[in-house]
Amino acid sequence: SAWYGSLNGSVHAAFALVSEYPRLGAGQLQPDVDAVSACKVVFGGTRSGYQVALNEIRFYNSRGDFIDAIGSATNPGGRSDDHPAEELFDGTDANSCWVDYNGVPSTVELTFSAPTTFAAYDFKTGADHWCSDGRQPTAWSLFCRADAEAAWYLLDSRADVVAPAD
Repeated sequence: SAWYGSLNGSVHAAFALVSEYPRLGAGQLQPDVDAVSACKVVFGGTRSGYQVALNEIRFYNSRGDFIDAIGSATNPGGRSDDHPAEELFDGTDANSCWVDYNGVPSTVELTFSAPTTFAAYDFKTGADHWCSDGRQPTAWSLFCRADAEAAWYLLDSRADVVAPAD
């Protein structure tokens, strides 16, 4: 996985589930996962080893098109104070982010507004010190489930990801 620059001082990290990450609108096809109603990301490490922060979590279909499907986000067991999990899908600028002040491990649960399929996801870090400052994730696992009654299953796991310097 490679981190790459973006506008407004934010940085995106893109992760395909099967093959190379599809460029937006490139027409590249790769398989979508079966429809899921929710996913959770369990963060196990950050660049500095303490609190974790992100500006956005986004999902993409098999063609690389953004899927605007997240209906809610929570941070069970976390402490987000004035940087709540809802900021992970609000589409705002790089100075708006979620922070878990309890540090890692940390979990974010994302519920989709309708059953959703996707082929890739990415993380976006922010430009201000709350959204970066060593809080970029370097290890995590992505779990999903078909419905609220189903068990979580591991979909993707990353470790030792090289996060950008602030």
